Amino acid sequence: MTKPIVVQDQVWLAARSIVGPGVTVGSGAVLSLGSIATRDLLAWHIHQGSPAIPVKPRLAQLAYQASETRSCAELDRVES
Repeated sequence: MTKPIVVQDQVWLAARSIVGPGVTVGSGAVLSLGSIATRDLLAWHIHQGSPAIPVKPRLAQLAYQASETRSCAELDRVES
């Protein structure tokens, strides 16, 4: 039996990145290109490497307000 992966809100997972079993990806975390997350990723930090380590925090002005977010279903309903 494998452990679940938890991906919180406003996360960026770059191409070819890997999230291992049991890892929690904190809100606003970034996992860079080709990185491998073997442990939990800190919220609002940029992580890179194999295994992924936090390299710097994300800027506060990039933090999104919950009222500004939309679900994928809402985005599908946007009229063109």
